[in-house]
Amino acid sequence: MRIIAAQDKYKITLLVMWMTTLSQAAIALYLPAFPAISHALHISPVAIKNSIAIFLIGFGFSQIIYGPLSDRFGRKPILLLGIFIFCIGCVVNIFSHTQNVFLFARLLQGIGCGSLLTNGRSILRDCFSGRELASAASYASMGFAIGFGVSPIIGAYLSEYFGWRADFVFLLFLGTSLFLILWRLLPETSSKSERNVSSKIFFQKTLSDYKVIIKNRIFMQFLLGGLFAYVVVVAYNVMTPFLIQNVLGFSPSEYGWLAILVAIPYYTAASMNKKLVIKFGTEPIFALGALLIILSGIAMALTMIDHKILLIYIIIPMMLATFGQALIFSNSIAMALHNFSATTAGKASALFSSLQILLTGIFSAFMAILPDTTQLPLAVVVMTLGLLSGIVLWRQINAAASSGH
Repeated sequence: MRIIAAQDKYKITLLVMWMTTLSQAAIALYLPAFPAISHALHISPVAIKNSIAIFLIGFGFSQIIYGPLSDRFGRKPILLLGIFIFCIGCVVNIFSHTQNVFLFARLLQGIGCGSLLTNGRSILRDCFSGRELASAASYASMGFAIGFGVSPIIGAYLSEYFGWRADFVFLLFLGTSLFLILWRLLPETSSKSERNVSSKIFFQKTLSDYKVIIKNRIFMQFLLGGLFAYVVVVAYNVMTPFLIQNVLGFSPSEYGWLAILVAIPYYTAASMNKKLVIKFGTEPIFALGALLIILSGIAMALTMIDHKILLIYIIIPMMLATFGQALIFSNSIAMALHNFSATTAGKASALFSSLQILLTGIFSAFMAILPDTTQLPLAVVVMTLGLLSGIVLWRQINAAASSGH
């Protein structure tokens, strides 16, 4: 761990929080503008929903590349490169007039954002350890709350008053500002030891470590269990913009404010998680999380008996689902990385994030083609994800109990 002055640690924590905010805002800020973009560019609802999948695939895949590159050449240059690519994508989006150009721009933004997440985590590991690391990570995670819960509200008002392109102007402003501030204020935090190793040896070692991690059954089981839970929130992002605005008739700004309602249970559960795990252990918490997701899907499906499509039939079950999702996701990461040494934990963390987001992008492409005229498809997806998450985690816990671990 590199020795960093106290004032620099505070500054670095704030910068990483900004980085995580931008990575989530790039996903959620333009969601309320989906109908407007679809109409303006003559893009089908399926295609505009697939822009999330395309972004996530670029976001996930690029992290596999950025992680080793930042270890080899330093955090700062690779981070700035990623933000530059993101800003280029924003410019292309602002001036896009066709479906293919719009989707290509979203891919560029995803590729650029990959450097934010993987380098943000690496920078924290470079500068902090023990309780300091946990504290810095908790502050940095506030960026997820801002990006997921607040950015749709900002994006909604921007698109209502200035048009949908204003969302990407705002993202360009955030990206450019972050680029300049990091360029001026962020010190290089990585150790020179790995940067002094020959490129051939370094990348061979990285590839070897990745193979070992992927072959680890415990890692993959908890990855999949956490993945199915994580997709619950993405399902809401993909499947509700047209349902709530076009079918139920809510405005973009009203839709944007709903993100807060869905986000609050997630961060409530995340803040309670540590105490719950200490008191009850991880197994009951996994079971509770999966059960809540399954019940929320069932409850949403049962509302179809009323033969009505009401907002509360969507939002209240989703609030329950995101509470359960947070209980699973937080603990699945910790359990997946539990058995790795300090020398490989960083690569395992990066690979976990990369595969999780990459696979989420693939699931998003499937969800984009589902009908969005009622809440039933969303209900079935949520219920199925809860079942899959519960089954995978139950199998892993049983296997661990049988082997005596």
